[in-house]
Amino acid sequence: MNAIMDSLMIGLSQAGNNGMIWIFICLIMLLKKTWRKAGVYLLITIALGAIAQDVLKDFIQRPRPVLDPAELLIPIPTSYSFPSGHTLISFAAAATISAFFLRAGVIFFVFALLIGGSRVYLGVHYVSDVIGGALFGMTISYIVLHLPKWVKQQKRNPNREM
Repeated sequence: MNAIMDSLMIGLSQAGNNGMIWIFICLIMLLKKTWRKAGVYLLITIALGAIAQDVLKDFIQRPRPVLDPAELLIPIPTSYSFPSGHTLISFAAAATISAFFLRAGVIFFVFALLIGGSRVYLGVHYVSDVIGGALFGMTISYIVLHLPKWVKQQKRNPNREM
């Protein structure tokens, strides 16, 4: 493995630890009045993503890839493998941000993809864990972004089915 690539992947993975980079972006959004609505949606998305990944991991209970701990560049995670929590939260955040800032969305999706890829590179996830995390994350974002509209429609017309 290449030392520069190893360092880059470790850094990307650490940026995704506990969604910290996304929480930091969320705080910046909450501080700026014109970005506050996006920040609130992002905060809700991150919180639901964190809960969802814990529930899904405990329900599915997929073991992590089996590697020699001496070969790993980061500590062995203690949680289950599917879905990748780093990827789930990253894609949920990227999708939510892109709903408000379309042009910047591509950058955030690329960053989310790099975070997910770092987890495979580092040997702590399978590719399917990352794909699953991305799909679950974007689904959570979609629900958070559209739920207020659905609720509003239901209040206007309670006899109408969702």
